[in-house]
Amino acid sequence: MNTKKWSAMAALALCLCAVQPHAIAGLAEGMAAMQKTDYGVALKEFTPEAERGNAEAQFQLGTLYGQGLGVDQDAVAAFKWNQMAANAGNAGAQYQIATMYKKGEGVPQDNALATQWLRKSADGRYALALQDLGSAYQSGAGVKADKLLALALFNLSNFSDNLSPNKKISSSFVLAKDLTGTEVKRSWTIFCVLGNAKSLISALDAYVANPKGIPANACAANSAK
Repeated sequence: MNTKKWSAMAALALCLCAVQPHAIAGLAEGMAAMQKTDYGVALKEFTPEAERGNAEAQFQLGTLYGQGLGVDQDAVAAFKWNQMAANAGNAGAQYQIATMYKKGEGVPQDNALATQWLRKSADGRYALALQDLGSAYQSGAGVKADKLLALALFNLSNFSDNLSPNKKISSSFVLAKDLTGTEVKRSWTIFCVLGNAKSLISALDAYVANPKGIPANACAANSAK
């Protein structure tokens, strides 16, 4: 390899080293500002990182524009930033995109796309998406009603690491009261299968296609691994 090529690679490495700490700092400072409800500072910190392609910064920026925090409310701008983050795999942004399609905010209302993005977000184990999906199966909105699956999804949401305590829902406890002990036990089996699956949505679809295909000892089998 010639000297010029090595020099170019070294220069690129130095640039990457210089940018990465700043990106981390900018995102961290933006999140700290969000905690303090200092949205103007958050906007200032997130914007350059979002423009550099940081998916989490794009998601946070979409939230600021969507709610009019530190900036004039702008649903179109909110959708733009969330779309970028969602395409990069950010589950929170995918949930926001689903919500915006459902309500027709910043984009024409489209239930099919709303469902598509909700499923993507749920596959990323995003708690609010799991809640909404659970509600759909509880009521039979657009899907075949299945209270056992609904309870499993509610419990997955409540046990999720990305759910703040004040967002936990009591629907799981209310729903469980309407089920027999055997049904609740079966729901926990579904919970185990979905929770341990590499792809939650693939496992969910497999269950819906064949509800009896889940072994009764799924939880015990998973705990033994």
